[in-house]
Order: sequence, then C-alpha cells, then structure tokens
Amino acid sequence: MMKKRNGALCFWAFVFSMIFILHYVYFFDVKKWDSGNFLFSRGEIAIDFFFIAVGAWFAKSINEISADRPFEWRDYGSFLKGVLRRYLPAFAISWVASFIVLNIACFVNVKTTVNNFLTSLLELLPFRSAGFNAAPVDDKTIVGYRVMDQVWIFSAIFIALAILYPLYRRNRQRFEYYIAPVGAVLVLCFLFFRTKVLTADTLLLLDPKPKALYYSFLGTYKAFAEILAGVVCYLIARHIGKKTISKAKSHLLSLIEICAYLTAILYMQFMFRFELPKNFDYLALAMMLLGVTLSLSEKSSISRLCNNKVCYFLGKFSLYPLLTFMMFAKTLRWYLPKMSYGKLTLLYIALTLASAIVVMLLEKPFVRLIKSMKRLFVKPQALKEKETA
Repeated sequence: MMKKRNGALCFWAFVFSMIFILHYVYFFDVKKWDSGNFLFSRGEIAIDFFFIAVGAWFAKSINEISADRPFEWRDYGSFLKGVLRRYLPAFAISWVASFIVLNIACFVNVKTTVNNFLTSLLELLPFRSAGFNAAPVDDKTIVGYRVMDQVWIFSAIFIALAILYPLYRRNRQRFEYYIAPVGAVLVLCFLFFRTKVLTADTLLLLDPKPKALYYSFLGTYKAFAEILAGVVCYLIARHIGKKTISKAKSHLLSLIEICAYLTAILYMQFMFRFELPKNFDYLALAMMLLGVTLSLSEKSSISRLCNNKVCYFLGKFSLYPLLTFMMFAKTLRWYLPKMSYGKLTLLYIALTLASAIVVMLLEKPFVRLIKSMKRLFVKPQALKEKETA
C-alpha cells in the first residue's frame, strides 16, 4: 500500500527543481546560450518531472475517494481550493519580492512602477497559461512582459486539474483505462510533430492554421499530457506495488530507477555539447516516466531508503526556490556587472536558497494574517447562527 508521502519523489523533486534553476545561469552570459556551454543547457525539461508527479498525486487523491461516492460540485470547489492553498500564499509573497527587486533594478520612475504593478496583478490569477499576457512585452526593461516568468507552470497545472477533475470523478474507470493513456499519447504526438521539442512553453502561435489549437500556450498542452501520463504512472505503480518481489529484484529495480533519472539529467547537461537532435527531449521524458513509476511503486530498495524526514522536507522545500529564483536570474548582472560568471552563479544559488527559506518561514504567518483580516469582514458561522436564533 502506498504511503501518504513518497520520499523518493520528494528527493527527486528537489533535485529537478535545482536543475531547472541552474539552467537559468545563462542569463549572466547570454553568449553561452548559443554554444550551450552552461550548466544544464536543457534544464528547462526538468519541470516535466513536476507535471508527471502532479499527475500521480492527482490519481492518488482521486483513488482515496470511495468509488461509490457521487460527484458533487462542492467537492470540486474544495479540490481547487486545496490546489491554490498549496502554492498561492508563497507565490504572492514571492511575487511582491520579485516586483520590488525587478523595478529597482530597472530604475523606473514612479509612474512606470505603478503601471507595471497594475498590469502585472493578473499574474496572481491562475490563468496565465490560458493565453493571457499579464503585461505587454517591453524589450527596453527586464520588468516588462511579466514579473515572474515561471508563473505559467502553476497556471498550466491549475487549468489542467480544473478541467480533468470532473472527468476523472465522473468516469473513473473510463478515465484510467482510456482517457489518460490515449489523451497523453495524442497530445504528446501533437507537440512532437509541431515543435519536435518539449520546450516552447509560452509560445502561443506556431502556425496560424488551425488557430483553434493555439488559443492556449503550448506549455499548457504539455501540462495536460504529462499530468495524464502521471496518472498512468500511478496506475502501473499501484499494480507493481501489489507484487511480492525478492531482494535481488528490488536491487535491480533500484538500479533501473537511478539510471532512468540520471539518463534524463545527463541529457539535460550534455545534449548541446554532443549535438544531439532536439527530438531526443522525448527520451528524457520517457526516462522520467520510468523513474517516477518505479519510485511510486516503492518496490525498489532505494525508494524505501528515501522514506525519511530529510527527503520529506526536501520535497516540501522544492516549491520555494522555483518561486524565487527568477528575480535573481534577471537582476544580478544588472546589480553586479563586473562580477565574474562563476561568482555570479554561486551568489545566485545562495540568494535563491536563502530567499526560498525566508518565503517558507513567512508563508504560515501570511496565511494567518489573511485569515484574521477575513474575520474582520466576514462573521463566523457560529455568530451568524446565534444572531438568527
């Protein structure tokens, strides 16, 4: 039986979050982008791990509900609130910090700052990946377009889960056996034949015909496909988890699991240097799918070793660097133009981790503050009942 938390997935979530963050060190020397000679030159693919993991969590949360329990819209609202609660408080804190840092770096005047603030507020809504730009593109500043480039990730996850939840709850068997596997394959094939890569996350229009397919960012399609693939990973892992295997097979599964993850990581690091075709991105995705499936099954010896407090903490913590890194990636070169590439990279990592810790510590007090402010305007239910009695 699968545990409430999976230590192996928690550990790899932290690893892939750091790979994704390290990918953006090329901001400190844009010339490195052309040569691919920088840390994890294809590290943006690391975010695919989180889409798969979200899909597995999604399937697990649905399967914890009795199959006899009918679908209710109240359950739907509670589910979406739970998704928002997981990231929105920390996201709001990070957004404010990012906005301040970016606007100071640009030395913009008060009028421009106010305009940036008003036009960027839409980022706090989870609809960025539906095709809405928070602000117009402005190449003259590093503030324009959006305050947090990574906002599309959380938006894509929210939109995908909002659409898939009723389908899953209403038709559980049909969803698991047909919609999830077939849907994942069809959408991934669509992305492959249109882009040949797993990136182009915020690209809206590749081809004006047919336009209906491109009303949303391609990253949203990717989130849909990989969340569906994560559901399939969960189902396969659940089947494997019911099997009794020997210690030797458990060690073999550990080797396969580690090799799968390492193959994906090595691809992200060396793809450009070995001049591999970009359509090999799908090999990295296949390795992540294999790794996640084995981690979920908890039949490999290495997966069981990861079920400890350290790995659980790393999994929880992995969200916060993803929220804070971009403000340093965009601005450190502006603040410290003479600092070497190596020193900027070390400073960038240190500041990202330090700010992530600060955001994590501020999250609960921020939520308590919001709840206390809510009580000023909304009467508690007990008081309402007393008044009406």
